[in-house]
Amino acid sequence: MKKLTTGLIACLLLANSVPALADRGERHFRADRHDRHFDNRPRYYGKQPHHYRHDHHGSALGVLGLGLAVGGVMLALEAPRPPRVVMVPAAPPPPRPSDHTWYYCESAQTYYPYVQFCHEGWRAVPAY
Repeated sequence: MKKLTTGLIACLLLANSVPALADRGERHFRADRHDRHFDNRPRYYGKQPHHYRHDHHGSALGVLGLGLAVGGVMLALEAPRPPRVVMVPAAPPPPRPSDHTWYYCESAQTYYPYVQFCHEGWRAVPAY
């Protein structure tokens, strides 16, 4: 996440610097141009036509595209993170049955474990 944030901040700073390229201090003044800076009519000086309009100011989309390309490469090169390890304690064992209860059989007139089977069912008796 830190690399992603750093990449996005770098792209935003690069995009914010694009307007500074518009006024680099060059005035491109020539005596034959005057106020016709954006005039696209060709002028001929020798063998090659010379146009008034030149892209001396740079392209904002080119710089922005470069920033997005660099940011995309930074995101693509980010290494995958290993899964987070969570330690969960084991569940405690269930409580053991109470040793304070005996089971009585009426027909045998005795307690379990002395009799293994009781036809009418066992009756729980608290041990003293």
